[in-house]
Amino acid sequence: MLHEKGATAISGWFNGATQGVQMDSLLYKANASGIPRVDAFLWIQGESDESTTSPSYLRSWDSIKTVLRRQSYFPATTPIIGVGMPQLAFGSQGGFQG
Repeated sequence: MLHEKGATAISGWFNGATQGVQMDSLLYKANASGIPRVDAFLWIQGESDESTTSPSYLRSWDSIKTVLRRQSYFPATTPIIGVGMPQLAFGSQGGFQG
């Protein structure tokens, strides 16, 4: 299953603890497809978050992972691979430009 939406900030997926429209769309598509399980989750995102602080980004990223892990088709063994967010993932306080 492919779910893609270009040039979207993480807040479209989760804004802190508030689930966003992109996350709703992904869950709807996965549930409607009837997939038995997700083999891997690849997250390529971040260019639209240059002004997002590390704590804010990581709070949203953790919320995304928590919701995914609660799905019956997303076992704990499913790898979650994040690409495109290295500065925020490693604690830069200034976003991607900082």
